[in-house]
Amino acid sequence: MFQLICCVFFRFFLFYFIILLFLPLDRFSGTCLDAINKPQFTFYKVIFMVTINFMGDILVLNWFGSLEGIAIVTIINVTAGALSGYFFLRKRLKLVLKDFVTGAKSVFSKIKLFIIPGS
Repeated sequence: MFQLICCVFFRFFLFYFIILLFLPLDRFSGTCLDAINKPQFTFYKVIFMVTINFMGDILVLNWFGSLEGIAIVTIINVTAGALSGYFFLRKRLKLVLKDFVTGAKSVFSKIKLFIIPGS
């Protein structure tokens, strides 16, 4: 019984860990869009995210009825918000996706060292 609880907990932890990787980019893009006086793009981004989350949760609950499906919809939602914010910002600022990927690799390597010492 304990192993089953740990397995379920670990799966949810993994889903929300993935969400936490994209959440700062999502928040940063919204804040930057507001700072460069483009709040209408933040509004579009949020409406897009709410639509994905609402429709995805309804579909997952009706078809599968699983909490894991809702976690996956949330991952899609936050990723879509981060990417849409990036594309709105890219047109106004000189942002390069490669810099974000390089930063993410750095974070992953630090987390890997924290979770698996000596690797």
